[in-house]
Amino acid sequence: MTRTVVFALLILAAFNAPLYSGDARQPNEINPTVPEMARSIGEIERALDSHKGFGQPQSIRLNSHGRDLFVIWNCPYSGVDLNHIWAFFFDGNQWKKFYTGGIHAAPAAVSPHLDDTGDQLIIDGRRPADHISVPLKLIPLAGAPSKANH
Repeated sequence: MTRTVVFALLILAAFNAPLYSGDARQPNEINPTVPEMARSIGEIERALDSHKGFGQPQSIRLNSHGRDLFVIWNCPYSGVDLNHIWAFFFDGNQWKKFYTGGIHAAPAAVSPHLDDTGDQLIIDGRRPADHISVPLKLIPLAGAPSKANH
């Protein structure tokens, strides 16, 4: 048994995959490469992709109610459904991070969307308990999105 555990830890170390820490709300401590600001969505995706662990990052762009948002999430673990989530808004010049968190759900079950009024970013998982509401009242309204910020 001890040999098996040691061997498994060596395999994880070889792939440089993070070990599950049990803290769903601190993904930046595990993956500090996600920038606070970025000129493009591609810059954000490349930063996360370089330290994705076992995961395949997923994302969605939400452009509604006068706001241009980008949400990206990743489950870097093997065998643990814990997604790290980052949300950005476009201020007309660059993408700025406004939310960092985590949710217990399979990556395909993560569902970021805006509420009916556009005042909340809602991130749902597979169970009713897996529900995050992020107020958007401090996020400025954006003009028409630019094709240059992809």
